[in-house]
Amino acid sequence: MADQKSVVGPVSPLMSPVSRPDDQDQQQRFFDDNFLDNIEQNALECSQNFSVLMRNLRESLHYVSHNSVEYMECYKTASDRLNEQVQASVLATHGLILKCQQLDNDFQKIQELQKQIREIRQMTDTFDAHVTKMLKKKDF
Repeated sequence: MADQKSVVGPVSPLMSPVSRPDDQDQQQRFFDDNFLDNIEQNALECSQNFSVLMRNLRESLHYVSHNSVEYMECYKTASDRLNEQVQASVLATHGLILKCQQLDNDFQKIQELQKQIREIRQMTDTFDAHVTKMLKKKDF
């Protein structure tokens, strides 16, 4: 049997079709020592990576939520200011319209005075023309 081992050489536990007692011991040690340690190490790395991932996700969500709240506050402030400016503009426009209406009424009074002045001027021109004619007749 010792000859067989030396001829065959070391056999991998995964490749060995027939298990021998020595191979089972080696297989058991290999499985226990390396495999479980690797699984434990990989599990620890996975849990650490998962913890880092969750922390980063929590921080990112906190950042996004914080920015969303700030953006909404900024939007509210801007809309409030815009509302105030629009209301002020509406009041100023209403005041301008009232002043224009008052100015229009004042101009209508001026137009009436203009008509009266034209009539007075026509009357004075007519009176002047009559007086001039009378003076010319007297001079002759």
